[in-house]
Amino acid sequence: MTEVTVSALFVYPIKSARGIEVSSALALARGFEHDRRFMLVDDGGAFISQRNEPRLALLETRIDGDVLVVTDTTAPAASAHRALRVPLVPSAISAPRRRVRIWNDDCEAVDMGPDARAFFRPFLGHPCSLVYMPDDSRRIVDQEYATSADEIVGFADGYPFLVAGEASLAELNARLTLPLPMNRFRPNIVVRGSGAFEEDDWRTVTIGATPFSVVKPCARCVMVTIDQATAEGAKEPLATLAKYRARKGGVMFGQNAVAHREGRLALGDRLRVTSTR
Repeated sequence: MTEVTVSALFVYPIKSARGIEVSSALALARGFEHDRRFMLVDDGGAFISQRNEPRLALLETRIDGDVLVVTDTTAPAASAHRALRVPLVPSAISAPRRRVRIWNDDCEAVDMGPDARAFFRPFLGHPCSLVYMPDDSRRIVDQEYATSADEIVGFADGYPFLVAGEASLAELNARLTLPLPMNRFRPNIVVRGSGAFEEDDWRTVTIGATPFSVVKPCARCVMVTIDQATAEGAKEPLATLAKYRARKGGVMFGQNAVAHREGRLALGDRLRVTSTR
């Protein structure tokens, strides 16, 4: 039997902005450390994502010590608005709290202030704010598929982790005229060695020493049709996926998961399936 191992790990500090590929990441209750703790919201507090603003794919993020650096890749190098630096964990700053909405959830968040608003307004062309989810703000995962009533998530759509298999992407790419990279699906954990869509059958797994529940398939939306390098949209891969991956609730690729204790994951870690559906 082929060993299943971690082949890639991604952290997305700002919801819908570019992610960061890392060699290791700390799995916490809300997701990987620093994953989707920041989010852009409109003046009414509603979340902004690539679904309505594909240009967010052109925002690059990186972590520099205790600072999150956001770069507008469309701006000239000499532009005063090219980069924004904000505290990676801004709980200690003096900043107002505000209520924000992501899907059907209302959460309390820290507003990152006027400098962030000044950076993002010309990029998107309308007023918006950058907000941060502090530790004392608790957003509960969708209870329909939760394994306990106290599981929490950051600003990810519904669950702390998204797991995808290399073989599943390869199987999809075999059906496409132009193959696509894994970044279209914005996973946190990519694995190698499993069969195509074998992850559909997993109920519980251990990655390295960290146990996870694989709670539900991930229903894909128009975001997977957005080229993450150019922000241009197309029909694929959603059109092809719909022909053979349509299930109740949507068109599926990847699996949502929750971690049952803190632990560090690293490239090459073994994934062991501990129970199946």
